[in-house]
Amino acid sequence: MDEEMEVKTAKPAVKRDKTFDFLIAQIVICALALVFVLAVKVIGGEVYQYSRAVFEENFDQSINMQQVLSANEARKIIAVQATAYGMGGEADEDVDFIENEHEISDDVNEQLSTAQVNTMHLPVVGTVTCEFGYRIHPISGKYSFHTGIDIGAAEGTDIYAALDGTVTQVVYDDYGYGNYFIITHTDGVKTMYAHCSSIDVKEGDVVKKGDVTAHVGSTGLSTGPHLHFEVRVNDIRLNPRWFIEL
Repeated sequence: MDEEMEVKTAKPAVKRDKTFDFLIAQIVICALALVFVLAVKVIGGEVYQYSRAVFEENFDQSINMQQVLSANEARKIIAVQATAYGMGGEADEDVDFIENEHEISDDVNEQLSTAQVNTMHLPVVGTVTCEFGYRIHPISGKYSFHTGIDIGAAEGTDIYAALDGTVTQVVYDDYGYGNYFIITHTDGVKTMYAHCSSIDVKEGDVVKKGDVTAHVGSTGLSTGPHLHFEVRVNDIRLNPRWFIEL
């Protein structure tokens, strides 16, 4: 009878908090790891160096993952900036261009002939990575008109003046075209050179065809080192391939 009373009056077992147990286990593991590291360090020698190398390698991998995440966030920010500041090489509503060569008027053809556009010097030695015309912008993802051609080349490669002329604009910028300059030639013809790492000319300089004027870079909205090259007549963008062989 007494035993039955004891069973009935016994207090229910208290359930243990699994979260608390997990935290205790983590603390114990960390403490053991710390003791191990300190012991190895005291011992010194190759064991310590090896352990340190393994730790740093794993830590660096964590940093690289963070860098990847940061790069993705930066890409989103750049896409927003592209909308706010204008995308390098993309036609805005106020920019005129001629998509097909047969659309060029007789008057414009006469201007191009007078300016000897067909004798242009190759602006940079490289490989065309993006043509003149409609495309999906590699950074913003926007479908828009690319108003020049992109010529990929190693960072620092020489950029040449395509024709004789006067440097009428030099701009250093972190957005859009990046660092770029414009050379004005005769009869309303201009050439533009964008995303430069450095520019060797200044506004007002008179240049000759083939002069080194700048160096290839990846400034502004760019996915890698290249020259964005434009040909303009009366501020209308034309396909540079119509005048130079690439």
